[in-house]
Amino acid sequence: MRLLNTTTLLHEEFSGRDVPAYAILSHCWEEGEVLFTNRKNVSIQDSPTKTTRGVQKLLSTCMQAQEHGLDYVWIDSYCINRSSSAELFEAINSMFKWYEESDVCFVYLADIPTTASPDGGSRGDDRSLPMKHSRWFTRAWTLQELIAPKRVVFFDENWSSIGTKDGLAEELSAITGIDAKLLLGQRSISGYSVATRLSWAANRTANMVEDEAYCLLGLFDISMPLLYGEGDRAFSRLQDEIIRSASGRIIDPTVFTWGIEDYCQYQTEACSILAESPSQFRNYRDVEAGAFALRKSIDGGAHFRGPVDLWTFAGDEAGERTLRVLGAASMGCAR
Repeated sequence: MRLLNTTTLLHEEFSGRDVPAYAILSHCWEEGEVLFTNRKNVSIQDSPTKTTRGVQKLLSTCMQAQEHGLDYVWIDSYCINRSSSAELFEAINSMFKWYEESDVCFVYLADIPTTASPDGGSRGDDRSLPMKHSRWFTRAWTLQELIAPKRVVFFDENWSSIGTKDGLAEELSAITGIDAKLLLGQRSISGYSVATRLSWAANRTANMVEDEAYCLLGLFDISMPLLYGEGDRAFSRLQDEIIRSASGRIIDPTVFTWGIEDYCQYQTEACSILAESPSQFRNYRDVEAGAFALRKSIDGGAHFRGPVDLWTFAGDEAGERTLRVLGAASMGCAR
């Protein structure tokens, strides 16, 4: 893991148990972002008020870390060498863990002014800021950056503290649809159904469509290769990995409860049993896995019974899956 020394502004490499305590930044990328490839343009002599926005953000993050008694920070834009496919693979597949193991996560909301309030007047208290209007809540990658860290502090455009994840849990839950008990650390993420977890990402987007799937790896504790250029297939592969990683022979069948019946009845060609994007889980936030029963069969097929029709699917010689809904015609579906 590559960390940034908050005093020297130099990168240092750590691994395993040698990783020191560190702060981590969650933010939306902006024009002028400082990247690993132009790191030589940053100096400890720079003033946070007399540089580009990207450098200001980096220096302010280091200053906040020092105020929290931390000597190191991790910033995705500045600590990942994206020219290395191997390093990018490791970073994306490790990112949830890195946020989870941080001492504190700083969320920088560059589009939230210090003096703003819901009625347009001056700021009355930290909780009055119109956080829900921030672009940060619409980005795919920031979902795990909210959930994974134990300590999260929110800052406005001038790095004035807005509040903490614990203190703002109810407001954050209302904005994101994420259960406040999860945000408060009172419930484990594994206790939520697949459909519920995917619904949290339903209203979020990424610049690369593949990232709408890759950013969810940590929420399901799985790893998979990155294939930029594959488009929507990335989300299909994610769902396949979720199914394959099921404990024992028990599968969480809510991965299939995205409204396939309504979707397929309008299709003139065969449709897939897998959703095309997280947006199709938008209305399935409260689906509990306990309401269904789905078991893997010895040949790799599955049997699903729940408060809807009985579904079965299995592989055929052509490498396709077949979905059968009782009382309806069979539908072939490509993997």
